[in-house]
Formats: sequence, C-alpha cells, structure tokens
Amino acid sequence: MFIDRAGIPFILTAVALAAAAAWGGGRAWSVPFLVLAAFFVFFFRDPDRTTPTDPNLIVSPADGRVMIAGDQPTKGAPEGEWRRISIFLSPMDVHVNRTPVAGAVTHVEYHPGSFLPAYKVEAGELNSARARGTVAHYLAPLLAAEIDQLVLGCTHYPFLRPVIEDVAGADVSVIDPAPAVARQTGRVLAQRGWLAVAAPYPAQGSSSERQQCFQPTHRFYTTADPIRFEAALRDLLNMKAGVRQAVWQREDTLLPTR
Repeated sequence: MFIDRAGIPFILTAVALAAAAAWGGGRAWSVPFLVLAAFFVFFFRDPDRTTPTDPNLIVSPADGRVMIAGDQPTKGAPEGEWRRISIFLSPMDVHVNRTPVAGAVTHVEYHPGSFLPAYKVEAGELNSARARGTVAHYLAPLLAAEIDQLVLGCTHYPFLRPVIEDVAGADVSVIDPAPAVARQTGRVLAQRGWLAVAAPYPAQGSSSERQQCFQPTHRFYTTADPIRFEAALRDLLNMKAGVRQAVWQREDTLLPTR
C-alpha cells in the first residue's frame, strides 16, 4: 500500500504540529495531532488493486457506492450519446481514482468547484440532472445506512419529492409532514377564533361569476426580499400575487412594513 502524494503536505503538517505540541507542552498535547496525522494517512491511502485483464471490462474508477448509472446527461459533456456513472465516496472510502479503461487522453477540461449547492429550488430547478445528482449525493449516506423511512424536514423538500422518491427507491417510504402541520394549524386557529369567516356563496349571477366571487384571497408576507418571494411563487406554484415585507417590532409581534 502507498500514500498518495497529494496527502503528504497534510500528513507532514500534522506531524510537525504534534512535535511542536510535545516539545512545548508535553506528550499528551501531541496526541490529537498524531490522531489527525493517522487520519490523513488513512484518507490518502492507495492500496494495491488487482486489475482485470479482460479488454471488454470497465474497471470502477473509485471505491464507493454507485448512485447513478444510465442515461443521465451531464452539463458540458461532448456531443453524442453518453452513459453516466456517479459514485459517492464517504470519508471512509479510498479517494484515489483510477483509469477505468485503456486508451489515450485526447482532451482535458478542468472546472473548479465553488462549494455551493448544485441546484436552487427557488429558481425552479427541480428535476434537472444537477438537482438529481445533488439529491443522490446527499441521500447516499442515508441509503448506505439502509433506512426505510425518510421524513422531509424542510419546506423546500416537497418540491423535490418526486426526485427524492426516485433516487431513494421503492424500499424507502418518503413522509411529508406538511399536511399534518397544516391541519394542526387549522385546529389551533379555530380554537382561538382566528379563522377567517367564509363569505356566503352568491345567489345571483352566472355560475362563473359566482365561482369567481367565491375564490379565496391570499396575502403573503416575508421577512426576506419580497421580489424574490414573488418570483418563487411564480416559478414553484404558478401564482401571481403581491408580497409584503414584515419585520419583528417586538419579541412576539410581526408587523408589515408597508
């Protein structure tokens, strides 16, 4: 087994810090840095692999869990038909990548990452290849733990529910608590007498006119940017409505600013 050269600076830095800590404060102070150095050795390990000699085989380029395999177009891929394979690497996996097939490299492109989410729900990017790849990335540790239920704990996740269910598979039950929360909110409002009183159904006029009069009125408030909120309503819910900004005036009072 070898150590990948990319890990040498990390390992030497941790060892130097351990030596400095031992010299300045005693051996006990060097233990955390020695543990860190040991982790870097483990993380950058390059174990020996026996490569198959069959020319018709494709060797996995990485040790990990295959999350996507098939027709999944990738932004920036050359023209033509391609098969995409996405492999998730946990911190415990070997991070040295290998050449999957024999051949000659004719073109190389490097796209530096910005360490930001690969999709943005507010922008309406709900079923793109980037959104699907990001969902697969974050679900990988949960699927590796063989979960059988997944609770959507964020207001954004229901918009991604079809993708989440597809990536998680039929063996995982996806639970959206939002309907239950809405029902409980209605019960609390009713108990306190805060529910809006529905207007009586008009007795006169055509059916379409009466139905139009009976349409509910929605009012939206946000403590963030109202313009962005309006755009999210339009892109996600196909609703066109005005949004008012609200601010906390006191610890328990939220009032609109305009």
